[in-house]
Amino acid sequence: MPNALARLVRPVALLALAALAAAAPARAGGETLRLAIWTNYMPDDVLADFEKAAGCAVEVPWNYSSNDELLARLEGRATGFDLAVPSDVILPALIAGGMLEPIDRAALANAAHADPAFAKRQADPDGKWTVPYTWGTVGIAWRTDKVKTAPDSWNAFADPALAGGNGFLLEEARDVVSAALLANGKDVNAVDAASLAAAKATLLGWRKAIKGFTGETKDHLLTGEAWLLMAYNGDVAQAMKEQPGKFGFAVPKEGGILWIDNFVIPKGAPQKALAHKFIDFVLDPKVAARISASIRYALANKDVAEHLPADLKADAVIYAPDDVKARLHQYKDLGADLTKVTDVLTEVRAK
Repeated sequence: MPNALARLVRPVALLALAALAAAAPARAGGETLRLAIWTNYMPDDVLADFEKAAGCAVEVPWNYSSNDELLARLEGRATGFDLAVPSDVILPALIAGGMLEPIDRAALANAAHADPAFAKRQADPDGKWTVPYTWGTVGIAWRTDKVKTAPDSWNAFADPALAGGNGFLLEEARDVVSAALLANGKDVNAVDAASLAAAKATLLGWRKAIKGFTGETKDHLLTGEAWLLMAYNGDVAQAMKEQPGKFGFAVPKEGGILWIDNFVIPKGAPQKALAHKFIDFVLDPKVAARISASIRYALANKDVAEHLPADLKADAVIYAPDDVKARLHQYKDLGADLTKVTDVLTEVRAK
């Protein structure tokens, strides 16, 4: 269930999408694939090569900054999207709400390249609804010229002196509340009253020391607005590539989050066959390696490593080493209890 922000976003988002869809005609003589995706998450040259290979056009009518926004949009059903890229955390809601089309595995000639490590997830154990795209971690990023002591704990957000008040948390409720749960030695999937009360108290303390919440972590790092922030590893890796030597990233000692983003086909997608062609195109290890090198995220492809540049393959920010993986946690479906988590963040942000 989306949080209050997502409910407010829905009406405006749907109107904006309708306007975009109406204003964007398909390429003459061919089909058009419409892809909804995170910002900076698919290279333009890869889209252009797919257009040539498939004889179609590709449009990206919308870049979203949170899973809550995407969930709100897909609840509106007739989106016009052929593909979207949600995280595991909202898959149960998408599946239970009948918002997805099943994946036709027989249409994916490159399916054998998918990493089996991500095949049996609670969110989609049989791979009926998703094809994993990327994976990564949630941790702490900082500007090395402003934060002199590398933070190793989520409680770094409680210290206003550490980042001069220029700290940010993410906008995703599960991520933010889980960080506070980990800081208190609790399970990231805890929903009991005592654990959530402790997490809320921790977040209220952090709220006094930070500037706000954001889904645009890369931009906040590059502009210097953020000195310390909760971040997805790939966003930080992108910033590191653009401004080398200025940023640090770490998964805190208390642990971090292992997330997985997936290709899904929204219910009623106009171009389901074309959507499968695009997924299959991305599953090609050589294409996957190009994407990983561009967006600085790890691809969920078991054969991608042999095609990666040596420096990328060895980059611990992008491809987390085993000692970091050992302290990563995955989300479970909370069902109706999810509102308990989203309510915590809503109440904290209102302060």
